Amino acid sequence: MKNIVTENPDEYRCIFRLVRSAVNNTQADISDITPDWQKVIHFSKEMSFTALVKKGVDLLEKSQQPPSEIRNVLKTQFRKLVLSDTNQLYELEILQNAFEKNQIDMVLLKGVYFKNMYPSSVYRYMGDIDTYVSLQDFDKADKVLTKLNYTAEGDLGGHDKIYRKDPYIYLEQHFSLYEGKNPQIKAYYNHLKQRLKPKNDFHHIYEMSLEDIYIFLNVHAVQHFNYAGIPPKVFLDYYLFCQKYDDKTDWQYINNVLEKFGYGEFEKKARQIAQRWFSADGDGIHTDNLLDAFLINGDTYGKTEHNIGIRTSKMTADGQKPSKLKFILKQIFPSYAFLRSQNAILRKYPLLLPSVWVVYVIKRIFRKRNIHSYSRINKSTTDYYKTVIREIGLEHQID
Repeated sequence: MKNIVTENPDEYRCIFRLVRSAVNNTQADISDITPDWQKVIHFSKEMSFTALVKKGVDLLEKSQQPPSEIRNVLKTQFRKLVLSDTNQLYELEILQNAFEKNQIDMVLLKGVYFKNMYPSSVYRYMGDIDTYVSLQDFDKADKVLTKLNYTAEGDLGGHDKIYRKDPYIYLEQHFSLYEGKNPQIKAYYNHLKQRLKPKNDFHHIYEMSLEDIYIFLNVHAVQHFNYAGIPPKVFLDYYLFCQKYDDKTDWQYINNVLEKFGYGEFEKKARQIAQRWFSADGDGIHTDNLLDAFLINGDTYGKTEHNIGIRTSKMTADGQKPSKLKFILKQIFPSYAFLRSQNAILRKYPLLLPSVWVVYVIKRIFRKRNIHSYSRINKSTTDYYKTVIREIGLEHQID
Protein backbone atom coordinates (compact mmCIF):
# COMPACT_ATOMS: atom_id res chain seq x y z
CA MET A 1 0.00 0.00 0.00
CA LYS A 2 1.58 3.27 -1.13
CA ASN A 3 2.21 5.91 1.49
CA ILE A 4 3.56 9.41 0.92
CA VAL A 5 5.60 9.19 4.14
CA THR A 6 7.54 6.08 3.15
CA GLU A 7 8.08 7.59 -0.31
CA ASN A 8 9.58 10.79 1.16
CA PRO A 9 11.44 9.68 4.30
CA ASP A 10 14.06 12.44 4.37
CA GLU A 11 11.47 15.19 4.08
CA TYR A 12 9.38 13.87 6.96
CA ARG A 13 12.40 13.15 9.15
CA CYS A 14 13.54 16.73 8.52
CA ILE A 15 10.14 18.19 9.44
CA PHE A 16 9.81 16.28 12.69
CA ARG A 17 13.36 17.04 13.76
CA LEU A 18 12.75 20.74 13.14
CA VAL A 19 9.45 20.65 15.05
CA ARG A 20 11.12 18.89 17.98
CA SER A 21 13.87 21.52 17.87
CA ALA A 22 11.35 24.37 17.92
CA VAL A 23 9.27 23.16 20.88
CA ASN A 24 12.32 22.25 22.98
CA ASN A 25 14.44 25.23 21.87
CA THR A 26 17.28 22.95 20.82
CA GLN A 27 19.31 22.74 17.63
CA ALA A 28 18.35 20.00 15.19
CA ASP A 29 20.91 18.00 13.25
CA ILE A 30 19.88 17.14 9.69
CA SER A 31 23.38 16.53 8.33
CA ASP A 32 22.59 12.87 7.61
CA ILE A 33 19.62 13.58 5.31
CA THR A 34 19.11 15.46 2.04
CA PRO A 35 15.55 16.78 2.00
CA ASP A 36 13.83 18.39 -0.94
CA TRP A 37 13.02 21.73 0.71
CA GLN A 38 10.08 22.46 -1.56
CA LYS A 39 8.51 19.23 -0.34
CA VAL A 40 9.38 20.12 3.25
CA ILE A 41 7.43 23.36 2.85
CA HIS A 42 4.49 21.55 1.24
CA PHE A 43 4.26 18.71 3.77
CA SER A 44 4.73 21.13 6.68
CA LYS A 45 1.74 23.13 5.53
CA GLU A 46 -0.31 19.94 5.08
CA MET A 47 0.35 19.07 8.74
CA SER A 48 0.00 22.65 10.09
CA PHE A 49 3.66 22.66 11.19
CA THR A 50 4.88 25.61 9.09
CA ALA A 51 5.50 28.01 11.98
CA LEU A 52 7.39 25.38 13.95
CA VAL A 53 9.47 24.33 10.95
CA LYS A 54 10.40 27.98 10.36
CA LYS A 55 11.56 28.24 13.98
CA GLY A 56 13.51 24.98 13.68
CA VAL A 57 15.22 26.25 10.52
CA ASP A 58 16.21 29.46 12.34
CA LEU A 59 17.92 27.33 15.00
CA LEU A 60 19.91 25.23 12.51
CA GLU A 61 23.63 25.65 12.03
CA LYS A 62 24.19 27.91 9.02
CA SER A 63 25.83 25.07 7.11
CA GLN A 64 22.62 23.02 7.38
CA GLN A 65 20.12 25.79 6.63
CA PRO A 66 18.18 25.70 3.35
CA PRO A 67 18.78 28.23 0.54
CA SER A 68 17.69 31.82 1.12
CA GLU A 69 14.69 31.48 -1.22
CA ILE A 70 13.33 28.66 0.96
CA ARG A 71 13.87 30.69 4.13
CA ASN A 72 12.07 33.62 2.50
CA VAL A 73 9.07 31.44 1.66
CA LEU A 74 8.94 30.25 5.26
CA LYS A 75 9.16 33.85 6.51
CA THR A 76 6.28 34.90 4.26
CA GLN A 77 4.10 31.99 5.40
CA PHE A 78 5.04 32.66 9.01
CA ARG A 79 3.90 36.32 8.75
CA LYS A 80 0.52 35.15 7.48
CA LEU A 81 0.22 32.73 10.39
CA VAL A 82 1.09 35.49 12.86
CA LEU A 83 -1.64 37.66 11.36
CA SER A 84 -4.15 34.81 11.56
CA ASP A 85 -3.17 33.95 15.14
CA THR A 86 -3.39 37.59 16.28
CA ASN A 87 -6.81 38.01 14.70
CA GLN A 88 -8.16 34.78 16.20
CA LEU A 89 -7.05 35.72 19.72
CA TYR A 90 -8.41 39.25 19.32
CA GLU A 91 -11.71 37.89 18.01
CA LEU A 92 -11.92 35.42 20.89
CA GLU A 93 -11.74 38.32 23.34
CA ILE A 94 -14.57 40.07 21.49
CA LEU A 95 -16.68 36.89 21.54
CA GLN A 96 -16.11 36.32 25.24
CA ASN A 97 -17.04 39.89 26.16
CA ALA A 98 -20.15 39.81 23.96
CA PHE A 99 -21.42 36.51 25.37
CA GLU A 100 -20.66 37.67 28.90
CA LYS A 101 -22.56 40.92 28.36
CA ASN A 102 -25.57 39.02 26.98
CA GLN A 103 -25.39 36.42 29.78
CA ILE A 104 -24.93 33.46 27.45
CA ASP A 105 -22.90 30.62 28.92
CA MET A 106 -19.95 29.65 26.70
CA VAL A 107 -17.32 26.96 27.21
CA LEU A 108 -13.93 27.24 25.50
CA LEU A 109 -12.72 24.13 23.66
CA LYS A 110 -9.77 22.46 21.96
CA GLY A 111 -7.13 24.69 20.34
CA VAL A 112 -7.98 27.66 22.57
CA TYR A 113 -6.34 25.80 25.45
CA PHE A 114 -3.43 24.30 23.57
CA LYS A 115 -2.22 27.59 22.13
CA ASN A 116 -1.26 28.54 25.68
CA MET A 117 0.90 25.44 26.04
CA TYR A 118 3.16 26.21 23.09
CA PRO A 119 6.26 28.45 23.30
CA SER A 120 4.27 30.94 21.21
CA SER A 121 0.57 30.81 20.32
CA VAL A 122 1.38 31.12 16.61
CA TYR A 123 3.07 27.70 16.75
CA ARG A 124 -0.27 26.00 17.42
CA TYR A 125 -2.34 26.30 14.24
CA MET A 126 -6.07 26.63 14.91
CA GLY A 127 -8.32 26.41 11.86
CA ASP A 128 -11.27 27.83 13.74
CA ILE A 129 -12.34 28.97 17.19
CA ASP A 130 -14.17 26.17 19.01
CA THR A 131 -16.75 26.88 21.70
CA TYR A 132 -19.65 25.10 23.36
CA VAL A 133 -23.07 26.73 23.87
CA SER A 134 -26.14 24.79 24.99
CA LEU A 135 -28.67 24.15 22.23
CA GLN A 136 -31.32 26.15 24.08
CA ASP A 137 -29.08 29.24 23.87
CA PHE A 138 -28.34 28.97 20.16
CA ASP A 139 -31.02 31.46 19.09
CA LYS A 140 -29.70 34.05 21.55
CA ALA A 141 -26.14 33.32 20.42
CA ASP A 142 -27.17 33.71 16.76
CA LYS A 143 -28.36 37.25 17.41
CA VAL A 144 -25.13 38.18 19.17
CA LEU A 145 -23.01 36.68 16.39
CA THR A 146 -25.01 38.49 13.71
CA LYS A 147 -24.27 41.81 15.44
CA LEU A 148 -20.58 40.84 15.42
CA ASN A 149 -20.79 40.32 11.61
CA TYR A 150 -20.70 36.52 11.66
CA THR A 151 -22.57 34.62 8.96
CA ALA A 152 -23.78 31.05 9.41
CA GLU A 153 -22.23 28.69 6.86
CA GLY A 154 -25.23 26.35 7.15
CA ASP A 155 -27.85 24.97 9.51
CA LEU A 156 -27.18 23.04 12.70
CA GLY A 157 -25.20 19.90 11.98
CA GLY A 158 -24.76 16.79 14.07
CA HIS A 159 -23.07 18.59 16.94
CA ASP A 160 -22.29 22.15 15.88
CA LYS A 161 -22.91 25.14 13.66
CA ILE A 162 -20.21 26.84 11.61
CA TYR A 163 -19.94 30.63 11.32
CA ARG A 164 -17.67 32.79 9.20
CA LYS A 165 -16.49 36.34 9.72
CA ASP A 166 -14.64 37.83 6.78
CA PRO A 167 -11.90 37.77 5.86
CA TYR A 168 -10.84 34.51 7.54
CA ILE A 169 -12.29 33.95 11.02
CA TYR A 170 -14.26 30.74 11.50
CA LEU A 171 -16.23 29.81 14.59
CA GLU A 172 -17.34 26.25 15.30
CA GLN A 173 -20.02 26.52 17.95
CA HIS A 174 -20.81 23.12 19.47
CA PHE A 175 -23.97 22.09 21.27
CA SER A 176 -22.74 18.53 21.87
CA LEU A 177 -19.27 17.32 22.81
CA TYR A 178 -19.80 13.72 21.79
CA GLU A 179 -22.00 12.11 19.13
CA GLY A 180 -20.75 8.53 19.30
CA LYS A 181 -22.32 5.37 20.71
CA ASN A 182 -20.24 4.93 23.86
CA PRO A 183 -22.69 5.20 26.82
CA GLN A 184 -19.91 5.95 29.33
CA ILE A 185 -18.75 9.00 27.35
CA LYS A 186 -22.32 10.23 26.82
CA ALA A 187 -23.02 9.99 30.54
CA TYR A 188 -19.75 11.77 31.38
CA TYR A 189 -20.49 14.79 29.19
CA ASN A 190 -24.06 15.01 30.42
CA HIS A 191 -22.54 16.16 33.72
CA LEU A 192 -19.75 18.33 32.33
CA LYS A 193 -21.18 21.58 33.68
CA GLN A 194 -20.61 20.44 37.27
CA ARG A 195 -16.87 20.33 36.60
CA LEU A 196 -16.47 23.65 34.77
CA LYS A 197 -14.99 26.77 36.31
CA PRO A 198 -15.51 30.44 35.31
CA LYS A 199 -12.61 31.97 33.39
CA ASN A 200 -10.81 34.75 35.28
CA ASP A 201 -13.38 37.45 36.18
CA PHE A 202 -16.11 36.17 33.87
CA HIS A 203 -19.44 34.78 35.08
CA HIS A 204 -20.62 33.19 31.81
CA ILE A 205 -17.37 32.12 30.12
CA TYR A 206 -16.19 28.74 31.37
CA GLU A 207 -13.07 26.63 31.14
CA MET A 208 -12.50 22.93 31.60
CA SER A 209 -10.25 21.62 34.34
CA LEU A 210 -6.83 20.32 33.31
CA GLU A 211 -8.15 16.79 33.71
CA ASP A 212 -11.11 17.44 31.42
CA ILE A 213 -8.93 19.19 28.84
CA TYR A 214 -6.80 16.07 28.62
CA ILE A 215 -9.78 13.70 28.63
CA PHE A 216 -11.42 15.66 25.82
CA LEU A 217 -8.11 15.58 23.91
CA ASN A 218 -8.39 11.78 23.95
CA VAL A 219 -12.08 11.71 23.04
CA HIS A 220 -11.50 14.15 20.20
CA ALA A 221 -8.42 12.21 19.00
CA VAL A 222 -10.43 8.99 18.80
CA GLN A 223 -13.22 10.79 16.94
CA HIS A 224 -10.58 12.07 14.51
CA PHE A 225 -9.18 8.57 14.11
CA ASN A 226 -12.56 7.04 13.37
CA TYR A 227 -13.37 9.80 10.90
CA ALA A 228 -10.16 9.90 8.86
CA GLY A 229 -7.03 9.55 10.99
CA ILE A 230 -5.36 11.62 13.73
CA PRO A 231 -3.49 14.78 12.65
CA PRO A 232 0.19 14.73 13.75
CA LYS A 233 -0.29 18.06 15.58
CA VAL A 234 -2.59 16.26 18.06
CA PHE A 235 0.38 14.21 19.29
CA LEU A 236 2.29 17.44 19.82
CA ASP A 237 -0.62 18.58 22.01
CA TYR A 238 -0.17 15.40 24.06
CA TYR A 239 3.54 16.07 24.46
CA LEU A 240 3.24 19.72 25.46
CA PHE A 241 0.35 19.10 27.86
CA CYS A 242 2.41 16.48 29.70
CA GLN A 243 5.47 18.73 29.67
CA LYS A 244 3.63 21.68 31.17
CA TYR A 245 1.06 20.09 33.45
CA ASP A 246 2.39 16.68 34.47
CA ASP A 247 2.78 17.62 38.15
CA LYS A 248 -0.43 19.69 38.26
CA THR A 249 -2.78 17.03 36.95
CA ASP A 250 -4.70 14.28 38.73
CA TRP A 251 -3.58 11.38 36.55
CA GLN A 252 -5.37 8.79 38.67
CA TYR A 253 -8.69 10.51 37.91
CA ILE A 254 -7.84 10.72 34.20
CA ASN A 255 -6.79 7.07 34.02
CA ASN A 256 -9.97 5.91 35.77
CA VAL A 257 -12.19 7.89 33.40
CA LEU A 258 -10.36 6.78 30.25
CA GLU A 259 -10.45 3.15 31.36
CA LYS A 260 -14.24 3.42 31.70
CA PHE A 261 -14.38 4.85 28.17
CA GLY A 262 -12.26 1.97 26.87
CA TYR A 263 -9.48 4.41 25.94
CA GLY A 264 -6.86 3.38 28.48
CA GLU A 265 -4.65 1.53 26.01
CA PHE A 266 -5.10 4.22 23.37
CA GLU A 267 -3.99 6.97 25.75
CA LYS A 268 -0.83 5.09 26.69
CA LYS A 269 0.00 4.54 23.01
CA ALA A 270 -0.68 8.18 22.13
CA ARG A 271 1.52 9.46 24.94
CA GLN A 272 4.34 7.08 24.03
CA ILE A 273 4.20 8.20 20.40
CA ALA A 274 4.17 11.86 21.43
CA GLN A 275 7.21 11.42 23.66
CA ARG A 276 9.13 9.48 21.01
CA TRP A 277 8.35 12.00 18.26
CA PHE A 278 8.83 15.26 20.13
CA SER A 279 10.81 14.92 23.36
CA ALA A 280 14.38 16.20 23.28
CA ASP A 281 15.76 12.70 23.87
CA GLY A 282 13.18 10.84 21.76
CA ASP A 283 14.36 8.90 18.70
CA GLY A 284 11.82 10.58 16.39
CA ILE A 285 9.56 9.15 13.73
CA HIS A 286 10.10 5.75 12.13
CA THR A 287 9.05 6.19 8.51
CA ASP A 288 9.25 2.44 7.88
CA ASN A 289 6.92 1.69 10.82
CA LEU A 290 3.33 0.95 9.75
CA LEU A 291 1.66 2.94 12.54
CA ASP A 292 4.00 5.96 12.29
CA ALA A 293 3.60 6.09 8.52
CA PHE A 294 -0.20 5.96 8.86
CA LEU A 295 -0.41 8.64 11.55
CA ILE A 296 2.00 11.04 9.84
CA ASN A 297 0.01 10.64 6.65
CA GLY A 298 -3.04 12.17 8.35
CA ASP A 299 -2.55 15.82 7.33
CA THR A 300 -4.52 18.43 9.31
CA TYR A 301 -8.05 17.13 8.79
CA GLY A 302 -7.57 13.50 7.78
CA LYS A 303 -8.11 11.77 4.45
CA THR A 304 -11.12 10.22 2.70
CA GLU A 305 -9.24 6.99 2.03
CA HIS A 306 -8.64 6.57 5.78
CA ASN A 307 -12.31 7.27 6.52
CA ILE A 308 -13.49 4.54 4.17
CA GLY A 309 -10.69 2.13 5.12
CA ILE A 310 -11.33 2.38 8.86
CA ARG A 311 -15.11 2.07 8.54
CA THR A 312 -14.85 -0.86 6.13
CA SER A 313 -12.45 -2.70 8.42
CA LYS A 314 -14.86 -2.31 11.35
CA MET A 315 -17.64 -3.87 9.26
CA THR A 316 -15.51 -6.86 8.27
CA ALA A 317 -14.85 -9.91 10.46
CA ASP A 318 -11.24 -10.94 10.97
CA GLY A 319 -9.94 -13.05 8.10
CA GLN A 320 -12.91 -12.23 5.86
CA LYS A 321 -13.04 -10.28 2.60
CA PRO A 322 -14.78 -6.88 2.81
CA SER A 323 -18.01 -6.39 0.89
CA LYS A 324 -18.13 -3.28 -1.27
CA LEU A 325 -21.87 -3.76 -1.71
CA LYS A 326 -22.46 -3.95 2.05
CA PHE A 327 -20.40 -0.81 2.60
CA ILE A 328 -22.16 1.16 -0.16
CA LEU A 329 -25.60 0.05 1.06
CA LYS A 330 -24.62 1.25 4.53
CA GLN A 331 -23.88 4.66 3.00
CA ILE A 332 -27.09 4.73 0.98
CA PHE A 333 -29.31 3.67 3.88
CA PRO A 334 -27.99 5.26 7.08
CA SER A 335 -30.14 5.06 10.19
CA TYR A 336 -32.79 7.70 10.81
CA ALA A 337 -31.04 8.57 14.08
CA PHE A 338 -27.85 9.36 12.13
CA LEU A 339 -29.63 11.53 9.56
CA ARG A 340 -31.52 13.32 12.32
CA SER A 341 -28.32 14.04 14.19
CA GLN A 342 -26.71 15.48 11.06
CA ASN A 343 -29.70 17.53 9.88
CA ALA A 344 -31.38 19.85 12.34
CA ILE A 345 -34.38 20.33 10.05
CA LEU A 346 -35.45 16.71 10.69
CA ARG A 347 -35.81 17.50 14.38
CA LYS A 348 -38.59 19.92 13.51
CA TYR A 349 -39.94 18.43 10.29
CA PRO A 350 -39.43 14.64 10.21
CA LEU A 351 -41.60 14.33 7.08
CA LEU A 352 -38.75 15.90 5.11
CA LEU A 353 -36.75 12.68 5.53
CA PRO A 354 -36.99 11.62 1.82
CA SER A 355 -35.58 14.95 0.63
CA VAL A 356 -32.80 14.94 3.20
CA TRP A 357 -31.95 11.35 2.31
CA VAL A 358 -31.65 12.16 -1.43
CA VAL A 359 -29.30 15.08 -0.74
CA TYR A 360 -27.23 12.90 1.59
CA VAL A 361 -26.85 10.12 -0.99
CA ILE A 362 -25.78 12.56 -3.71
CA LYS A 363 -23.18 14.16 -1.44
CA ARG A 364 -21.75 10.99 0.05
CA ILE A 365 -22.07 8.34 -2.63
CA PHE A 366 -21.50 10.07 -5.92
CA ARG A 367 -18.64 12.35 -4.94
CA LYS A 368 -15.80 11.51 -7.33
CA ARG A 369 -13.12 11.06 -4.67
CA ASN A 370 -15.41 8.73 -2.70
CA ILE A 371 -16.07 6.55 -5.74
CA HIS A 372 -12.32 6.26 -6.29
CA SER A 373 -11.83 5.17 -2.67
CA TYR A 374 -14.66 2.61 -2.91
CA SER A 375 -12.78 0.96 -5.76
CA ARG A 376 -9.86 0.24 -3.42
CA ILE A 377 -11.89 -1.72 -0.85
CA ASN A 378 -10.24 -5.15 -0.70
CA LYS A 379 -8.92 -7.65 1.84
CA SER A 380 -5.38 -6.24 1.77
CA THR A 381 -6.67 -2.75 2.59
CA THR A 382 -9.01 -4.03 5.29
CA ASP A 383 -6.22 -6.05 6.92
CA TYR A 384 -3.99 -2.98 6.87
CA TYR A 385 -6.54 -0.83 8.71
CA LYS A 386 -7.31 -3.61 11.18
CA THR A 387 -3.60 -3.68 12.03
CA VAL A 388 -3.55 0.10 12.48
CA ILE A 389 -6.60 -0.04 14.76
CA ARG A 390 -5.03 -2.78 16.85
CA GLU A 391 -1.65 -1.04 17.14
CA ILE A 392 -3.17 2.28 18.21
CA GLY A 393 -5.07 0.51 21.01
CA LEU A 394 -8.63 0.84 19.68
CA GLU A 395 -9.39 -2.76 18.74
CA HIS A 396 -12.18 -3.03 21.33
CA GLN A 397 -13.62 0.49 21.23
CA ILE A 398 -17.40 0.93 21.43
CA ASP A 399 -17.57 4.08 19.26
